[in-house]
Formats: sequence, structure tokens, C-alpha cells
Amino acid sequence: MKKSELIQSDPVTCARHFDYIIRRFINDVLLSSYHPVGEIIDHFYRVEFQQRGSPHIHMLVWINNAPMNENASNKEVALFIDKYITCNNPPASEHHSLNLQLHSHAKTCREKVQGTCRFGFPIPPMPRTMILTPLEHNITSDKKEKLTALYNKVKAYLNDLKLANDVTTTFQQMLEILGTSEDQYIQAIRSSLT
Repeated sequence: MKKSELIQSDPVTCARHFDYIIRRFINDVLLSSYHPVGEIIDHFYRVEFQQRGSPHIHMLVWINNAPMNENASNKEVALFIDKYITCNNPPASEHHSLNLQLHSHAKTCREKVQGTCRFGFPIPPMPRTMILTPLEHNITSDKKEKLTALYNKVKAYLNDLKLANDVTTTFQQMLEILGTSEDQYIQAIRSSLT
């Protein structure tokens, strides 16, 4: 029996079990004395159900002594993020289950804009945690066009890299292949923000 069939055959039990698991996770992990994401002073979540009936949550947490974005520098916010969140993509041979956490394009990804993933994948890699903002409004149209062209080149390169299943290229090697500097690369990523 498929998971979706099980959920549809007994939605009440599945919903109650999901609620139990979420409450245990919040109370026994997030609100525990270990403070895996910092000391949570308040939280809010909403349960949503996918088309096939699978529940998931969207959650906001307020963390004690977290830098406030309006009052803190981008560097302070990035340091706080790095304290609790890491990013790593080990080889599939080491952690097979991590492959299940990677985005693979489906038909629905590219429904609206042909050939472009509506979720923005592949996401351009960054050398470290950064808070990026859109480019300044006074940038010249010529510079904006060049940065947009570089951004499109980055996206095309990343799509080709994904098709080649290459996960060994380093960030520095990518910059060399693209023929750009880190600063120009960051500016190109910012050119895509609105």
C-alpha cells in the first residue's frame, strides 16, 4: 500500500499521529534545554495538507537574543545564522538518505515558464552565509544588463552541472569557469532579487 493510499484510507489516525509527532518534536527537541536553534521564547505554526493528503507545517520561532534585522548589521545576522545552521552536501555514497532532500525537477516545476523551475532551482551557491539585498536603484542600465547576463550564465552553468551530475566543482573553480570574480558573482545574484 502506498503512503498516499494509507493516508486516504484513514485520514483521522494519520492526522492525529502527525499532530503527536509535531508536538513531541517541539516539546522534546526545540523547547528542550539543548536549545538546538537557540532559546525559543515563542512559536507559531500552521498545519497544511498537500493535494495527496500529506500534512506538513510552516513554523515561526522567536529566539531569545536573536539580532533584530532592523537594528543589527548583516554580519551580526549572518553570524547568528551560522551558530545554528550549517550546510553541507556529502557524497551520496556516505549518506544515501540525503539524496531524498535534494530537488529534482518534476513536470510541475516548469509549468508556467518553459524551462525555468518555478522554485528557482538550481540555487546559486554562496561561499558563506550572506544577507543579500536587491541592487541600488541608481545603478546604470548598462551595468544592470551585464549583471543580468552574468546571472543567466550562472543559472545555465548550474543547470549543465546538475545534468552532468558533477558535485565536485568547488566555488572557486566555478568562478574561474565563469570567468568572473566573487564580487561580480554576488552582484549578479543581487541583480535577480526584487
